[in-house]
Formats: sequence, C-alpha cells, structure tokens
Amino acid sequence: MAEMCGNAARCVARLAYLKGIAGNPMCWETIAGVISAEVNDDLIKVKLTEPSAVETGVTIAADGQTYLLDSVDTGVPHAVAFVDAIDDYDVTSHGRRIRHHSRFAPRGTNADFATVLDKHTMKVRTYERGVEEETLACGTGACATGVAGILNGFVKSPVTVHLTGGDLTIEWEGEGKSVFMTGPAAEVFEGEINV
Repeated sequence: MAEMCGNAARCVARLAYLKGIAGNPMCWETIAGVISAEVNDDLIKVKLTEPSAVETGVTIAADGQTYLLDSVDTGVPHAVAFVDAIDDYDVTSHGRRIRHHSRFAPRGTNADFATVLDKHTMKVRTYERGVEEETLACGTGACATGVAGILNGFVKSPVTVHLTGGDLTIEWEGEGKSVFMTGPAAEVFEGEINV
C-alpha cells in the first residue's frame, strides 16, 4: 500500500474545493503525514511533507548493472538516477532491478530516471512499486527528482518536470523545508456507486 500519492493529492484538493467539502487552502492527514493544498482554478499547489531518508551518491549493483542513485522519501520512497537519454532508456527493466534491490528492502522503492534539460527543467520517467511498471506521471517521483537535482546542483528551484502525462512545477528551498508541487487537475466525469 502506498503511503500517499502526490497526483491524487492534487485531485482530492480540487474535488474537495469544487464540492464545498473543504475551504481554500485546506489540509488533510495521510499515512505519510499532513498534506496541504491551495486551489487556483485548475492549478493546484500541494505542500508535501519534508523530504526524509535523503542520501546522495548511493551505488548499487544488480544483474550486472551498476546504478548511481539518490534516495529521497517524499511521502513514499524513491531512488533517482540521472541518465543521458531518457527517451530511449529502458525504464521497465532498470526500474524493476532498482525497485526490488535488497538495499531498499523490505518496502522496496519507486525508481525515477531523469535527464536534465537546463537549470530549471528536467524530463522524468518513473517505475512505480505496486504498479510494477512505468507510469505516465508520478507526483512524489517528480518531487524526489527535483530534490535530488537541486542537491546535486544540476537544477535550481523552481524546477519544471516534464512527465509523459504532463508537466509539474517543483519548489524546494533546501534541508528542513517542505516540497511544493504545482500542476493541473481537471474533473473528467461524475458517477454514482450503489453500495
């Protein structure tokens, strides 16, 4: 079970605001801690918990491959690898090796792969634990990658993170500070469930 989901946090905030369930700004508790959000039309700014278990320069070996990673927990655990050509990278096979590596046992980790485009822009792809495959967008992964990029001096806050499913803006001012993620959320349907 995931402790929280960054993208779901944006959706929950927008829906709660639109339905009059919560004011603006709002906050709620997750297994990962208290999350807060502010709704500005279809753009939602979410304040995640302070990154924890941050470790840069982690080297692991798996199936004859060596990976240089940064480990960042942004509510859920992430291992971030910076690569040269993200579009051609085999995220599924490399992600699976990292996700199940003994270094991250027993919880496992999400595996994020990033290419730095400039001082404020990265492209990121994520292999998510639980899904056990690459996903189109991972909010906590975008945040973890933004933190790792800032710590390594590759990028500066704010960072635009290009994901297959859309763009997010990540802000982090350093150790002891929370991470902010801003991105869109749109209502696409409404339905009823009979219980």
